Amino acid sequence: MKKSSKTSTKKNRRAPGVPGTAGKAKKKETGTRSASVKQPALKKIQKETQKDRLIKELNKLLPGVDEEGLIFLLKQANVLLHNLQVDKINREIVQLDKKKKTGAASAGASAVEEDVAVSIDESSDKKFFHLTLGGTRKTMTLGEIREIVRACYEPKSKSEALNRIFGWLSRERGDILMDAQIGNSRSPLLNKLFYAIRSKYRLRD
Repeated sequence: MKKSSKTSTKKNRRAPGVPGTAGKAKKKETGTRSASVKQPALKKIQKETQKDRLIKELNKLLPGVDEEGLIFLLKQANVLLHNLQVDKINREIVQLDKKKKTGAASAGASAVEEDVAVSIDESSDKKFFHLTLGGTRKTMTLGEIREIVRACYEPKSKSEALNRIFGWLSRERGDILMDAQIGNSRSPLLNKLFYAIRSKYRLRD
């Protein structure tokens, strides 16, 4: 009877060790889950902190800017928003052109002739102009079109006008020259653009 009592006592001593091990495992598992939940939240906080930091830096600088400087910053912000709108329109036009080229891949010689066509289409509010140079289609503003019109009329000769058009595009809209693959002022596309502008627009006094 004494032996059995000792044996049961030893078993009872071992038993408390089992729940302790399970408790540690649960703690580790809980810690792992909490860490995995916090990681995405940490990334989100970092992004928001970066944006907030830039806004705070800008707000700190604004009080030190005079009225003339604030007007300049406001104009620059409007220009930035305008350029973003123009870029968005250009991207949409590029996507449409790609679809058209894919559908017209099996066209004949007539399609090739259309690719070298030059045309200018106005938006309904006449604030934007869609310029087609061969297979390239670009959006220009009213101010940009006016510069091209001046370049077509103010020079005394056609060659000077073409040089001026090419020079202005190189400085202000190099993307048009690049996409239309216009390398110099003697390009046939610029020659057609010259006549297209003069046939559609007149220079105001």
